[in-house]
Amino acid sequence: GKNTSFFANKIRKEINHDISYNLNNAIQNILNDIKKDNLKNCTILLSPAAASYDQFNNFEERGNSFKNLVIKNFKIN
Repeated sequence: GKNTSFFANKIRKEINHDISYNLNNAIQNILNDIKKDNLKNCTILLSPAAASYDQFNNFEERGNSFKNLVIKNFKIN
């Protein structure tokens, strides 16, 4: 979202991170990491650093979008 640069500048030297810019890209990056590292069991935690009103109307919409992307991309029933 719009605060990406602010948070990236705060952690750039201390925490290894990737910038995805949106939830869909974040899920794709997670999938790529899981495949690359051959992970069998892992936990995916949605932990936003800030509100994302520039992308979603509210936290419920963001959470539902995350849930639906996980179900779709990880083939969870």
